[in-house]
Amino acid sequence: VGANDGGRCSQTIAQVFPKFAKIVFCGDLNVAHNEIDLTHPKANARNHGFTIEERSGFDAFLKAGFVDTFREFEKGGGHYTWWSPMNRARERNVGWRIDYVLASPAAMRCVADAFIQSEVMGSDHCPVEILSAISRSAVSASGMRSSASARHISAMPSSVESPYSARKTSISPGFTELRIRR
Repeated sequence: VGANDGGRCSQTIAQVFPKFAKIVFCGDLNVAHNEIDLTHPKANARNHGFTIEERSGFDAFLKAGFVDTFREFEKGGGHYTWWSPMNRARERNVGWRIDYVLASPAAMRCVADAFIQSEVMGSDHCPVEILSAISRSAVSASGMRSSASARHISAMPSSVESPYSARKTSISPGFTELRIRR
């Protein structure tokens, strides 16, 4: 299931959950949504991850009401989440933004920031996170408590060690975790 499923995933989500539900949908969707989301859009126009069909599938998530949290806070280019392991692509920042945190409108009202941690090494992907200001005593996605007034929710490759692991099941009170497997 992903952005290239013809919109079936987004339709299912829209049917199952009420519009007021706080839903965060995150992970590697394997699609660069817009030209700004990859270094060489013209050269990749027909390549897997940037086809019209895949990009239309991502559009279906947005039409279902989800918000691309990162683009809500950052309009500029040059921000990527995946780099080819060949030709020092990461070092040269020649990459694609294919990892996302999407939020329902109800969840988006709680999102204080969204960011990409491109400096975190350990995979050809890097973590993507949102900062949610919904609690005075924050609990990360891994269950670690902090005194900050915000909560981190992230998606990252499983090979990266971090206190914010997408593999954990508890996100936060008031949010619905949605796990969809391929």
